[in-house]
Parts: sequence; C-alpha cells; structure tokens
Amino acid sequence: MGMDAGFDMVPRLSRGIVDMQNWNSFIDIIKENYKDDPQVEVKPNYIVFKAGEHPMLPFEGHKFLRFSSKISGRIASETRVESYIDAITRAARARFGSRIQYWNEYGDQYGYYDWNEVHESTRSYEQPDEPETSTIIAHALTGIDPCRELGIPLFEVKDIPGKGRGLFARVNISKGTQILCEKPLLTAGPVPPNKLEPMLAAKLKAMPKTSQRQFLSLHNNFPGKYAFSGIVKTNALPCGPGSPVGGVYTTICLINHSCLPNCHNNWDSNREHETIYAIRPIKAGEEITIPYDHGGPATTRRAFLKSAFGFDCECSICTLPPAELQASDVRRLLIQRLDDAIGDPFRMETSPRESLKDCHSLLQALEEEFEGHTGAHSARLYYDAFQVCIAHGDQARASVFAEKAYKARVVCEGEESPETKRVKSLSLKPADHGSFGLCSTKWKTTRNMSPWRLLPPHQVLVSWPSQTRFNAPFSILARGDVTVAFYIRVDHDPEAYGLDLISPTIPPDTFTGFPVAEGTVLTTKRGYGSIYGWTQLWKQDFDTDDWKFDWAPIQKDSSWLFVWFGPQAQLFDGLTRVGVADLDWTARSFLTYIEDSLMTRSLLETTLGSMDWDMHVAYLSKTFPDWKFSYSQQ
Repeated sequence: MGMDAGFDMVPRLSRGIVDMQNWNSFIDIIKENYKDDPQVEVKPNYIVFKAGEHPMLPFEGHKFLRFSSKISGRIASETRVESYIDAITRAARARFGSRIQYWNEYGDQYGYYDWNEVHESTRSYEQPDEPETSTIIAHALTGIDPCRELGIPLFEVKDIPGKGRGLFARVNISKGTQILCEKPLLTAGPVPPNKLEPMLAAKLKAMPKTSQRQFLSLHNNFPGKYAFSGIVKTNALPCGPGSPVGGVYTTICLINHSCLPNCHNNWDSNREHETIYAIRPIKAGEEITIPYDHGGPATTRRAFLKSAFGFDCECSICTLPPAELQASDVRRLLIQRLDDAIGDPFRMETSPRESLKDCHSLLQALEEEFEGHTGAHSARLYYDAFQVCIAHGDQARASVFAEKAYKARVVCEGEESPETKRVKSLSLKPADHGSFGLCSTKWKTTRNMSPWRLLPPHQVLVSWPSQTRFNAPFSILARGDVTVAFYIRVDHDPEAYGLDLISPTIPPDTFTGFPVAEGTVLTTKRGYGSIYGWTQLWKQDFDTDDWKFDWAPIQKDSSWLFVWFGPQAQLFDGLTRVGVADLDWTARSFLTYIEDSLMTRSLLETTLGSMDWDMHVAYLSKTFPDWKFSYSQQ
C-alpha cells in the first residue's frame, strides 16, 4: 500500500523520426545528469532508478507510458524517490511540454493510463525491437510513416472510377491521428438559391484564380440554373453540430462517404477550421472516409444519400449479405431508439437509473456495430451519462464519465478541440456544470468518493476508476498510531481472488468488472497488540433496513463474529451476488479490537454518524448476546 506519484506521456510517443530524436536527446541528458549517481544504473535497454519502486526510462521512447513510484513509507523516504520523480518530471517537461502529465495521489490525482497498460509497457523494456534499417521502409516495419512528422502528407488524392476523386492513406495511420486540418474556401448560411447565387458569385470573384478553380472542380449534384449554389449544397459541411452555416473545402470535400467510416470530421470554432481524425487504424492504400448520413437502417441511409448526393452507397455495410445486413439494421434501429430515450429530459429526471441502463445498452450496440471503434458516438454517450449523474448530484460517477468522454474526444478531435477541453475541465470539476443537482440530490456524492453504484448485473459501464488508493490514519488509546490502507480496484481476474470458490455454480467471468476492495491494518504493535477483526454487514434493498451479517461460507453455521481476524488483519471484499434485474448493494465493514480483559469489542468510527453506528451495534448485540460492544469517535 502507499501513495504513488509520477508522470504519464500523453499521447504516447510514435516511432517517427522527430519523436525518436527528442526521446534520445532526453535520455542523453538523463545519463549525463546522473552518471555519478550510484542509485542510477544504465541497463542494456533502459535506465533504472534504484529508489522507491525502481522507476525506469526505456531507450525506446514509443514504449514509455509512465515514470512513477510510491512516495510514502520508509523505503521511499530513505531512497529520496520523490526528488528523482520531481527532477525527471522537470526534465521531461522541458523536452516534451504539455505531453507530460504529472499526478500525485496525495492530491487525489491519478495517472492517465490504466495500470495494466503501464505494466505491459514496462515488461516490453526488456526486449528491444528489431533495428530499423532505413527510414524509407520504416512504415513497412513499424506501421507508422516516420516522415509524417516532417510535414509530408499522410494521404494522396486519387481518381476513383464511378466516384470521382477520393483521399487514400499513403502509409499506415494509427487511431487518433490528425490527418488533415483545413480552413474553408468559403462559408454560406441558409439563404434561398436566388439570393445565395449572387452572394457566392461575389465571394468567388474576390478569390484568387487557384481558389476559384478548386471550388468549380468540386462535384455538383444539383446542376441547372444555380450552379454555385448546387456545389455548396452538395459539398458543404456544417460548421459545428446543428449549425446552419456550412463550409466548402478544397481537400476535405473530396473525402467520400462510408456507413462504417474510419475518420471523424469536426469543426473547431476557436480556430475556424475543420479537422479530420482517424477513429480506427487505417492501412496504407485504404480510402479515407467519413459519414454523410444520419444513421438508421440501410434503406433509410441509401435513400437519403441518393437524394442528397446522387450516389448509391456500396460501402462494406450496405453490401453485407442479407442476414448480416438485417442484423446491422436491427442494431442501428436500436441505437436510434436508445439515443432518443437517453435524450429525454423528463425520463432523465424521473428515471435516471433507467437512463444509465440505456447508456450501457447503447455502448454495447455501438461497440458491436462499429467493430469497437465508436468514435464520436461514445464521446457523446459518456457525456450523456455524465449529465444524468450530475443532474442528480453524483459528482463521483459524473467525473468518471466526463473523463471517458474526454478520452474519446481526444481520439476524434485532438487535445486542442474546444469540446475536448470542456469535458476535460468537467472531469476535474463536475459541479461546475449548470445541471449540477438540477433534478435531485438523491445520488449526492463528492468527486473524491468511490463511484460504486453498479448498473445491470453482469454488465458494468465502467462507473468507477480502475483503482483507488487511500489511507485512514487514527490513534487508539494504549495501542498508538494505526493506519488502514485501502486499495479498491476493478476485478479483471475473478479466479485470482477466489470468487469461483465462493460461488462455484456461477461462471467466474460473471464477476469481471465488479469492484474488489482490500484493507490492511498497519501498526507498529506486535503479538496481541496487533490483533484486529473485521466485521461486515451488507444489504441489497436500500428501501429497508434489512441488514445481514456477511459470513464466509466456512463460518456460516458458527457464532463467529469476524469475517477476517488476526494480526494486522486484512479486509477483502468482492461482489458475488447476482441474479436480480437491478442491483443496489452496499457493505459496511467495521474494524474491531480487544479493548480490555473483558473482551469488549470496540468499533472504530471513522466516517459514519453515531446513529448509523448505534443501529449496527444494536444488530450485532442482538446477534451475539454474550458479547459486549462499544464505539468511540475517532
């Protein structure tokens, strides 16, 4: 246990020339600065700092995600690990700027990456990649064109028989890459054609000849009297969601449609330009596509595309075999229905739990239909979930959903997008949203609380952080200082926790994604002075006071009070109750100790009020009439 601090590289470095040179220069600086430090050792593939938990810097920068260590405890203090972290953070920021995201759990800050990702990246340090023999063939070896960072376009324009022109990837393009950023040739609002035509003619007349030719070369699906208006109507992209103003672009307007697009287009209102980001990996030679349609089944989409743009869609979705296309249509209709239901403000106010269930169902449908690359759909979905939670005062879950919306926006729009910045701000300060507590405060939480309310059984819409650590220090008369170190995380391996033994008739995977908690008593006392016991009560129905004693199966028929007992006793709890349509569950674990020779059990109050404790003491006393209980406020 303990508190961690460090920094993450966000986004992670590519294998490109510029990133590689920057990282090599950074590593050279670190080597020089610490060449005489006995606690810093240069290994064949990385630098290791023999302090704290021995954080490392690899020689291959694209593998690096995090530099961190526990900064609490005797070892951290004796080895001065925090000073190393501070110094390396400053050096990294000097080289990489805002990509370096510092965090410190003492300040309730947590890293950008999941620990599983971090551990996987750290393991990769040991085995170096095969050397690259030439930057000319580097994209074939690494999957990323190193020339990209030197300003060479990632795409090229090609003629397509029967489709005009289109954009094609020159090299492999990774998910989250900005492919194109372009200001409009011109913009136009909702003006009748007889007035729009002379307005466009005046704008074109003021343009350079090159821009005029670029505009006139674009496809016109509405030839006739109003040629300029027809080009605008065919090609203009709205300058923001729902905007009546559209922009016409030299290059972006050449990007063709797909019902399963690999890119997302977005209007940046601050910089007044349109961006194109890859929302899935794109292979060299693959066409770059965006969606022109507004969803729905294939017949609806194809009719709209024919009417508005004059072509019959032959994308990979619309040309599926009949049975597969029907399954896709069902999913797309479900997506529309769920999206409409989630957007119903009355339902959000009166049935917020149902709205969150719909969010989960929508996420599943999106993941299946868009093959795991949901793009802006998931960004919007997570923001909807944020709004449901914050409207009922739940800052804890709202913060988590806003963070997920932020990460999804980064993929679709980049860090500098106004919407990306807005949702990132809300993840840090959810109560700043105008709807905070607007509907009710029945879910009231603070941002720092662990958001543990579960959604439907067996299914979790990741509504809590991947892990939470905190310490609860206090003092006990005649026992001195005591700390309970808590570690709460998402369970990715139920069998590792033995949950298959607790519920042998239920498949272990059922519990994947549920929270598990561990709490360890830390004290300098030994022997009898270190013996503590954990007592736990739980209930599933919050409308009653129907609390139950939480025995392990081996204790079920005994009069044993404790769930866990012994020197520096460790608490463990993992949810294994399933089979209800809507699961609301909580547990209260009490640390107890021997106060005197009469074996009085004393409950240590930390956060609950005396009335709550009195209720539990009464229950325990009734269950175990031969035992004595007291509590004292800490």
